[in-house]
Amino acid sequence: MQHHRFMTNIGIAYYSPEEYAKLLLTADDASELEDTWEEWYQNMQNTRNNLAALGILCSEVPIQIEALQKYCQEHNLKNNGAARSEYVATLLQQQQKQQQPQQKKITLKKKRRRH
Repeated sequence: MQHHRFMTNIGIAYYSPEEYAKLLLTADDASELEDTWEEWYQNMQNTRNNLAALGILCSEVPIQIEALQKYCQEHNLKNNGAARSEYVATLLQQQQKQQQPQQKKITLKKKRRRH
C-alpha cells in the first residue's frame, strides 16, 4: 500500500450543474470550456487524480457565479481561466483562515483534558 505525503494543498473550482450553466453564459472564454457539466466534471476528477498521484491535495472550492462576477468587477478582471484561478485561491485562503481558529480551539481542548 502506497502512502502519499501531501506536500501541497491547492484549490480546485467546483461548479454545480446549475452554476456551470451560468458560467458558460458569462465566461469570456466560454468557447474554451467543456460543453457540458458532465464533461467538465470528468475532466476535473481526472485532474484531481493526476495531482493526487503527484502528492498534491486538491480542495474543492464551490463557486457561485454571481460572486465570481462581482470579484472580477471589483478587481477589473475578465471572467477567464486566470481570474477564476485567482478567485479560487482567494476563497481557499479565506476558508483556511476561518478553520485555523477552530483548529486551535480543538487543540486547546485536547491539552486541557490531559491535565
